[in-house]
Amino acid sequence: VRVGAAFVDGAARRPELRRFLADLARRQAEQGRSKLYLELGGDPRNSISADELCTLLDPLYMAPFSTAPSVDLVVLFEVAGVSPAAERLEDVTEALGDYTSSEIAAINAVRTSRQFTPLTLLTSPVLPARSIPLELPATSCRWPLYGRLCLGGTFDHIHPGHKILLTLGALTATRVVQVGISADALLAKKQFAEALQPWEERARIVERFAKALRPDLTWMMVPITATEGSSVTCAELEAIIVSA
Repeated sequence: VRVGAAFVDGAARRPELRRFLADLARRQAEQGRSKLYLELGGDPRNSISADELCTLLDPLYMAPFSTAPSVDLVVLFEVAGVSPAAERLEDVTEALGDYTSSEIAAINAVRTSRQFTPLTLLTSPVLPARSIPLELPATSCRWPLYGRLCLGGTFDHIHPGHKILLTLGALTATRVVQVGISADALLAKKQFAEALQPWEERARIVERFAKALRPDLTWMMVPITATEGSSVTCAELEAIIVSA
């Protein structure tokens, strides 16, 4: 789903957009589908702060939980140098939003060249965001950018908090994001350890999500075997992103 040419923080909190996402996720689940991509126009780094981005993303990621918690929502942004989601994501089969027929034809030409399934343009359900004014605020806010940064966590059963943390990493790095993921041995004494996903599964899910956000970056999945992780041992790191 592609929404508008730009966005503001308040738009994500509007009830009609949340209801739309919840209903669309329910439809996906009823049809046996488990993935939903939402592409928001514009690069947030040119308009809002990192805190404002978190405020934008949180209600979006929480919207499908009430109707279809099994549907995996991925929120994407337009970033210079990264091709549109409709062109580069192989598992996308349908498109909904402000696409024109000629635009879909051009997208499908690219997808065919990559041996992807052509997209079908949906006309229903109606996208409520068409009636929502989506304009970038006139601010001079800019994000600091770092060539190589790291972030970390357990990343068990990936949830909105994980996705927001990874999104911040994707938008703050210019070359490499090092993702520390707690090793199985480090979690052995954790309560309900037997219910945790194994490291390989957690790393695979995180990497897939991360590469959907920014395929142009190098994403490194690194096991954390000590509480401080690699943040104190990798001399090339320029920044670390942590949860507040």
